[in-house]
Amino acid sequence: KENGDNFTPLMIAAHYDLRSIVELLFKILPIDRAADDLLRLACRYTIDLNMLNHDMALYFFVQGLNGKQISNNSIINEVYEFRQECQTLDQLESIQDDENAMRMHALLVNERIFLQRQDYSSYIDLIEKQCNYYCDQHLYHRSLQLRLHAYQLMIRVQNDCPEARKLYENSLNRLVGNLQNDSIEKGGKQGETCAFQAPATKCTR
Repeated sequence: KENGDNFTPLMIAAHYDLRSIVELLFKILPIDRAADDLLRLACRYTIDLNMLNHDMALYFFVQGLNGKQISNNSIINEVYEFRQECQTLDQLESIQDDENAMRMHALLVNERIFLQRQDYSSYIDLIEKQCNYYCDQHLYHRSLQLRLHAYQLMIRVQNDCPEARKLYENSLNRLVGNLQNDSIEKGGKQGETCAFQAPATKCTR
């Protein structure tokens, strides 16, 4: 069972380097489940701005690779820049110094685990954090693209999905607000007057 931060007991134990508990949980849990928990922790270290830790992310991605079977059914989608989840250590090492590629890898891992477990809260949590990152970079179109992809995926998994509806409702409102604010800011710098002004809207974490 996960806590309020979407951490499983294994993720908590690994995060705090409680090795005896990690070893115990590895004996209790199915190997695929344990490996996915380590991969999810690596995703948090890669995506969550409050937990960024490149070295630990790489370490747990490697540990997760050791515990999962290689799949030939990797996701290929424009929202992930047509990248695929790394299946080998060599593939992972080839992108370790590319922050964007590592983020795409983490999002791909997040989606694969969601499709296997259908854990909506954990999946959305990472999507929201990546969308916030896009907004911070003024990449609003990427934020909308990712949100809509996640919405469509959740609807495919479950037709009547409250989490999906909430994500969809928030996505357009946030995008419009951010685009309006961005236009106002640029217009102000150029000495232009906007026809209308929207209330300040920012992505919140």
